[in-house]
Amino acid sequence: RSTQSRSSAASDVYKRQVHGAFNLSMMTQKDELNDRRIFEMSILEFQEALARIAEEYSPVPTGENMSEWTMEKRKTQLLCNKLEYFIHIIMDNCLDKNSKDYIPVPPVSVFDPEFDIKQNAQKKKKKKKKK
Repeated sequence: RSTQSRSSAASDVYKRQVHGAFNLSMMTQKDELNDRRIFEMSILEFQEALARIAEEYSPVPTGENMSEWTMEKRKTQLLCNKLEYFIHIIMDNCLDKNSKDYIPVPPVSVFDPEFDIKQNAQKKKKKKKKK
């Protein structure tokens, strides 16, 4: 198979998984035939769908080398980390350059116990550079 057809096949599988995640996240409706509610998600349903996709996709941590992360290692991450890295991917693909500059991706996970310490150290370095 050519690379393009493998990529297309993988993309089709991924699309089915995304559709499945959204369908599984929707609460059962009283009248699915006549009510438009089946086409609208609540914020809670949307969050669940994103979490299901992040769990299935299991992204590599931001800033890490993808070749060092096997799928098994990626799958063992905590869901909170998978969701955070998935949101970074969404931001990277959807935000324009100005927005990316305004909303920077943190160098470490916000769930890392050292997050506040590292953030404060970076702020101090920026202040010193400005002086």
